[in-house]
Amino acid sequence: MSQQNQSTKNQFQALHYQLQDLLAGYVDNMLDEQEQMLVEAHLAGCEDCRMDVARQEAMHQRLNKLSVTRMPTHLHDKIDQLLLEQATSIAPLKSEHKAHHVSQNLDWLQSIKALVFSTASGWSVALIFMIMLLLPSFYSLQHTEIPMVQEVLAEYHQLNVTSLPTSDQSISQQPPAQWQGSHVLARWKTDIGGAPAEAFAVRHGDTIIFQFRVDETVFFRNPDVRAAVAKSGNYRSNHSNLEVLALPLNKAGLLIVGPDNGIPKPDTLTLTTI
Repeated sequence: MSQQNQSTKNQFQALHYQLQDLLAGYVDNMLDEQEQMLVEAHLAGCEDCRMDVARQEAMHQRLNKLSVTRMPTHLHDKIDQLLLEQATSIAPLKSEHKAHHVSQNLDWLQSIKALVFSTASGWSVALIFMIMLLLPSFYSLQHTEIPMVQEVLAEYHQLNVTSLPTSDQSISQQPPAQWQGSHVLARWKTDIGGAPAEAFAVRHGDTIIFQFRVDETVFFRNPDVRAAVAKSGNYRSNHSNLEVLALPLNKAGLLIVGPDNGIPKPDTLTLTTI
């Protein structure tokens, strides 16, 4: 290779690396005219950058199609309560550094209340993860009361004193979990954690067990559930003679509610893959 060709190649590589920071701005139409012309001239001769731009454009289009909802009211209330509790605890702190750190966390937490939470992606989960990491005391709010667990327990109690809903024919006849001797009594649509969910009433002997297929962002929202699933593959809890078993599904989560010792063991269940 001649010295001139090598010099040209080196210049091209140098320009290639310098333009990497401009590719995102090019996709978002944020560059001025001169920068745009420079990027387009480089793209004409660089296949790697053309592929990178194509990937970014595809991701940009996907994000634009996501449906969004505002932060749920109950989460607003919990954040307000946490802000109040943390604010009253700052004064007694002996360490000035610790007080400054908590104050910064409070400012950051207050700022996220203006954000829009996406229900069709993992952004809402990621934001909640950051709250958990920055404010460990927030964990204690979730340890004793997991919203999705409380909601399915409430629905279980309500339907045990009323009649089962009329079966919704648009829902699959097969429940998320099946086991020997089980029989579906009803299936209907409901709402768990602010997201649509599917519910099934299943008879097992003389026992009626409820199953709820919930959105994966709702299912993995709580740190106790995440930790238990990561460790043993499921989460279990007991509430006044009732048991809740939480199992991960493909892009969803399953909550099974029934009397103590009435829910089959996880290794005896056959889970659907849809």
